[in-house]
Amino acid sequence: MNRVGIQFKREFSAYFMTPMGFVVMTIVLLFAGFFFTQWVIFYRIGTYQLMIQPLTMLNWIIGPVIAMRLIAEEKRSGTFEALMTAPVKEWEIVLAKYLGAIFFYAVLYLPTLLYLVILFHYADEPKEANRPEILLTLSAYAGLLLSGWAFISIGLFVSTLTRHQIVAAIVTFLALIVLWALGFAAQTVGGWLGSILLYINFFDHVESFGRGIISTKDVFYFLSLIGFFLFLSHLSLVQKG
Repeated sequence: MNRVGIQFKREFSAYFMTPMGFVVMTIVLLFAGFFFTQWVIFYRIGTYQLMIQPLTMLNWIIGPVIAMRLIAEEKRSGTFEALMTAPVKEWEIVLAKYLGAIFFYAVLYLPTLLYLVILFHYADEPKEANRPEILLTLSAYAGLLLSGWAFISIGLFVSTLTRHQIVAAIVTFLALIVLWALGFAAQTVGGWLGSILLYINFFDHVESFGRGIISTKDVFYFLSLIGFFLFLSHLSLVQKG
């Protein structure tokens, strides 16, 4: 596990040493600031999840961009062969790179907690009608994190298939579009197949978190999605090793 820790530190710090990392951070904070201003300051609505819902949709772009460099960059820079011949197992490479990416993703949203502090401090008194509901807010954040981590796992797998970062990002984005479109296909197909397609569609699972509902079904869905694509990433590296 020490090898995983070393590789994790390398991956995590790499996001703060490249322009891409700072660009992603800037985009997230700009969008968060815009929606906070839009809903809370202009419309005076203290429902915090209204700001988090658009950020969850932003994951469609942020997830692929964060994940696109994980393996593809190693191939492009010529360090992939050295990485695969190093005394480290394929699953350790996958785990370290994934952990580095999802920790960076979590750091992106840490500054948004300041908005929550502002809402609690300046909400109307004395009935606290406009104060953000803490459980609802935690649920929305859980959906934000889980969906982002799942999208990154898909992006990691795609990144093992190409040496071009932009291609990896585009293919990952298209894969997310397909997962989202399965909900419409489910309504057309119906029956048991429609039920399966509806479950695979991630949008309904994300929506539940936004409504303050943390169900084991939704948590299991995202954890299964993450595990499945990390397994595929491992298989992909084994075949190339």
